[in-house]
Amino acid sequence: MTHRHLAHLQGFSLPEVLLSLGGSSIILILCGLGLSTVSQINQHERTHLHPQQELTRALDFLSAEIHQAQALESVPPAASQYHHHVENAADPLLILKMPQLPRDERVVYFVAPASTPWKGPKAIYRWGPAWDEAGQYQSAPPSHWSIQLIADQIAEAAVPAECPTGTVLPTTPTGISVCMNPAGSIAKITAHRSPEADPVSTKAFTRLKLPPF
Repeated sequence: MTHRHLAHLQGFSLPEVLLSLGGSSIILILCGLGLSTVSQINQHERTHLHPQQELTRALDFLSAEIHQAQALESVPPAASQYHHHVENAADPLLILKMPQLPRDERVVYFVAPASTPWKGPKAIYRWGPAWDEAGQYQSAPPSHWSIQLIADQIAEAAVPAECPTGTVLPTTPTGISVCMNPAGSIAKITAHRSPEADPVSTKAFTRLKLPPF
């Protein structure tokens, strides 16, 4: 057999094999970079969507309790235990008059600086009675009511409130605002997690369904 036939039967030369492996490696690296980029984009989207979804659920929770309220108010009663349990730095957001609570007590949602381990700068809290397994208010006296976190990572920046005929709460809204109609029966709630994120909004009605604004 001639050398020419041997060379033909030996297949690829070492340089050709190395070049082929090098090309395959480049393709694998490029594919890896592509997958990494896609993974980073997906992670960014999850990081962005997850807090927004949490905020949406928080406003749904708030709306559900508003549906059970007799009326909405702008200031907690002076005799309420709220003033003894919540710091002055808190800004009342929604005051719910509930038919099953003592005369001078309200469920109060308020905005305050986020406390550890929650993420700031602001957070939405609820002060009021806890629920039992049947979804009813527990019978503990107001002095034993607790403060519960509803949502953290609320923006610090001012929120422009569109409320031509109602009352805006808090008085200087930052991160979240409520527009309450004069009859105290409807609340439009708008919240921001960050200046870059889209706002989350909802509208809730009290059980009495008083005239809208």
